[in-house]
Amino acid sequence: MTELQIYKFKSDIVSDFRVFAPNKHGTRFLSESNPIEKTHISISKSKDDFEINLTEALFDFLDNPKSTQAIKLKKIKILKKENVCFVYRNPYDAFVSSIQTGYASSGQHNGIEKLGANMTGNGHFYVHYYRVLESVLKDVESNTISFVELNDLTEFLRVQTLFPVSFSKEKYSFDDYITKEDVEVLCKKHHPILWHRFMIEIEKEKIALNNLIEKFDWKTQFYKEIKNL
Repeated sequence: MTELQIYKFKSDIVSDFRVFAPNKHGTRFLSESNPIEKTHISISKSKDDFEINLTEALFDFLDNPKSTQAIKLKKIKILKKENVCFVYRNPYDAFVSSIQTGYASSGQHNGIEKLGANMTGNGHFYVHYYRVLESVLKDVESNTISFVELNDLTEFLRVQTLFPVSFSKEKYSFDDYITKEDVEVLCKKHHPILWHRFMIEIEKEKIALNNLIEKFDWKTQFYKEIKNL
């Protein structure tokens, strides 16, 4: 199980906004950028459970109490009146990065031994993430939802707040840190079928992510706002 971190920021330029970020998606930087509130929702192995948790975080419900049963029955819901940003990165890069972290934490010998378990459950990657997001947001037509690429996160916060934020990329100090190329070689060697299964699912994730970016890209939304001034 992993977690989807939620950071609330105050801004005198735009409305207050929340940033949703899974592990390995700038969470350390967001924590250090003075959010006024930090919460999280669990990402369980069940897609249905995660969809329910995410829906509760994004929507209010009409005529029915906010409950698991109401969500399952698709009761009337409205998007909460606040700006929400989702931080994204290439799903393949996120997957490999999660393995790098797990491998380095285990040490070289244990890293090889635990490689299969690390690929399937290290708490830093969720293979259905973007498909669940796409399902939850499929009927949403709103400029209050935006998707921001991890490399643009610093610029996004500057634009939203006009505060002097900066990001210093974390450098690993583990002796057993391995490169992205090493990850692919080791996984293909020791767990070739598992690796290819993940590659199939990650391609599906890329399709869902591209659909979300096309609909909610923050730069596109910003330039439309400028044109309307």
